[in-house]
Parts: sequence; C-alpha cells; structure tokens
Amino acid sequence: MDDSGHDYLPVRSQFLSRAEVTTRGPWTEVLGAGRILMIERLMHIGDEFRLVSRIYVRPDVLPVFAELPARKLDGENFKDIIWRHAGQAIGAVQQFLSVTRLPDDVAKQVGVKRGTTGNHLEAFAWSAGGTPLYFQEFFIPPHGRRMHLPSSGRDPGLLADAP
Repeated sequence: MDDSGHDYLPVRSQFLSRAEVTTRGPWTEVLGAGRILMIERLMHIGDEFRLVSRIYVRPDVLPVFAELPARKLDGENFKDIIWRHAGQAIGAVQQFLSVTRLPDDVAKQVGVKRGTTGNHLEAFAWSAGGTPLYFQEFFIPPHGRRMHLPSSGRDPGLLADAP
C-alpha cells in the first residue's frame, strides 16, 4: 500500500524466464500431474524494493502462457491475460504466507544479502467454475510496507471500496 493506505505503489513486472518443470512441488496439489510451465518474473514495487514471482500453469489448460512471446509476458497482469485469452475469471484463491530464508538466486535478483529472511507467499487459484488455473509463489524481501492480500480473484483490491 502507498502512504495513504488507500492505493497501491506502482508495480512493474520484468519477465525473467519460462521453463518446463519436471519435479513435483506445491503446484502439484492444485494442478495435478502433467506438463507444467513455470514463468519467473521480477516485480519492481515502486522505487522501493523488488520481489520474485513464479507462476506455474498447465499449458493444456492455459496454452496462452506457452504461446505468447516473452515480450508479451513482460509488464502484463497475468489475471488479465487469463481473462483475455482463456475467458477464465479467477474465482477462488487460497493463500499461504510463511517466513523463510530467501533462496540464494532470489536474494541476488532482489538485491539482498545471501541468507536474508523474507516472506514466501503461495497462492493457489481456481476458475469461477472450479478448474485449477495456477499456483503462484512470491519471494518477498524485508520492506517497510503494508501488503494487501485480496481474499478472492474478484476482489478489486482497494480497502476503500470494501462493503
């Protein structure tokens, strides 16, 4: 949240990589077995800090993430991509937050010392019809900002607009 507490700092995403994942992980809980793609991005939060986001998808469910060129994944909101290209609205999101030592590659990408402790946010998402859509994880270094974690995919995100 920005200093007012009613708006967000600007967020800019930078595409880092796209690769097929051959190992099992927390994404398997939602996405199941099959071909899994992981897209990694560096998120610039205002001019204050960076975090790493990794989204895991099944290309047979969301082929757009396998088909779009990398430049089209740079700077885009993935929920918007899912809606525009797959006609899928995010219905339910389950989120889990833990405190952990940031992986060494993440620490380097976000500009903190190796061994730094940060937050690990995991988000499991389903369509409004119940189709598993993605698993996303965020590695968040220490910072002084309040974070808003929407309760569903339909949440507009602004506290001022809450009922």
